[in-house]
Amino acid sequence: MDKFSEEFSLLVGVIVGAVVGVWFQKEIVTWRDRVAYALIGVACGYYLTPPAMAYFGIDQSFTAGAGFVVGAFGGSILAAVFKALGNLDLLALVKNRIGGGGQ
Repeated sequence: MDKFSEEFSLLVGVIVGAVVGVWFQKEIVTWRDRVAYALIGVACGYYLTPPAMAYFGIDQSFTAGAGFVVGAFGGSILAAVFKALGNLDLLALVKNRIGGGGQ
């Protein structure tokens, strides 16, 4: 597969995956949030699919399918990362790292 076909199939898979991902997110009710979720899914899918395929040793013939999966879950993955970061107590972590959080 040439470079253009590979990029095109990745982009199509990612877009379709992101749109399908929005469909299953019942807590997203406004159009603004749906569009944002889909765009985040497209961005995650487009930029994270090639490294994920390389890491897991997935053959290039599955580019569109892998893009679909990453695009569908991209918004959820990013939301989970931000939720985890929001739950971190960064000040306590820094204090423990530099020795100020001991007994």
